[in-house]
Amino acid sequence: MTQADSARSAALAFEEAAAAIQRGTAGTVRVTTTDLFAHTFLAQWLVDLHDSHPDVRIEFDESGAVRDLGAGDADIAIRSTASEAAAGVVGRRICRDEWTFYCSRGYAEKHTVPRNREQLHGHPLIGGGGTMTWEAYGAILREIGIAEQVVIQQATMGGLLSGIRSGLGVGVLPCLIGDGEEDLIRCMPPRREEKRHIWLLTHDRVKHSPAVRTVVDFLYKRLAARARELGLD
Repeated sequence: MTQADSARSAALAFEEAAAAIQRGTAGTVRVTTTDLFAHTFLAQWLVDLHDSHPDVRIEFDESGAVRDLGAGDADIAIRSTASEAAAGVVGRRICRDEWTFYCSRGYAEKHTVPRNREQLHGHPLIGGGGTMTWEAYGAILREIGIAEQVVIQQATMGGLLSGIRSGLGVGVLPCLIGDGEEDLIRCMPPRREEKRHIWLLTHDRVKHSPAVRTVVDFLYKRLAARARELGLD
């Protein structure tokens, strides 16, 4: 075999190996999370995922509803929970799920920044965030005695972020989002929720799927790095 033939054979073997890898990871992976995560850092990261694995197709369920991974309602979940919990569900813990109040830099220039819960009195508040979020968030506002200061009620968590960004008022966000927003100011330390963490979850039924494993590994690396950068791990 000539040197040219050897080079062609090597090139062909490389192309076949690359094609085999792509065939192995090809597939649709369904990811359930909140609209807040889906429309912020996840949207940016998926560009890199697509560049590396163009045959992996992502379907997002952005409702924030708790989908049954065992029943096949989704393949991967990014979820706040105390543990993996359900039978057959396996996961990797990302960071503490801490929330606190934020305002925009524009708001801070026009108003004082509330540095504790007592100082929230008199500030317009962005409320809502969806049924589950508002249940806990609204209870905190009622506990402080400032629920009547809500000036706009957002239907989604993404709406909470938009309202705070706009400078209309102060509102709560998970620190995994708020601390990474350059235009936002953390108003006060979060209340520690030791039992709740953000988890990256999948299920025994799909954990060996090459496409699912590729997406899990990619997301874990990015999520863990973000949590470390923000000091939340």
